[in-house]
Amino acid sequence: MPLRTSAQNRSSHSDHFQGPVRRDTPKKDEISIMKKTGNLEIDGERLWDSIMEIAKIGATEKGGSCRLALTDLDREARDLFVSWCQDAGCSIAIDKMGNIFARRQGSDPDLYPVAVGSHLDTQPTGGRFDGVYGVLTGLE
Repeated sequence: MPLRTSAQNRSSHSDHFQGPVRRDTPKKDEISIMKKTGNLEIDGERLWDSIMEIAKIGATEKGGSCRLALTDLDREARDLFVSWCQDAGCSIAIDKMGNIFARRQGSDPDLYPVAVGSHLDTQPTGGRFDGVYGVLTGLE
């Protein structure tokens, strides 16, 4: 079942998103092990490195980040996130409000998708994990 925005739910138009989400797609035998055990693996080092990389965009003197919505810094972070998603083979859709939808097609297209997310912009004195942690854990 395709992921749909609320606007798409109100119209007859729908987009079909496809593609893997992880930057290093698991091998077929790893997927079968995950299916058997139900365990998902997270590469903590890669997640940390991604958070630290995006934290450089709008970095503040006290170690936080300032990426206010609709600024050039917000756009830079969003573009970086989209590039990481594309590197992972995700399909990307951006709605009229600027929400980014990255989709990894599951093994059973008849099942509903699992959605994870947050925001890449920050408060003026936000910490480096403000919003971005929720976004990048979904990618991981």
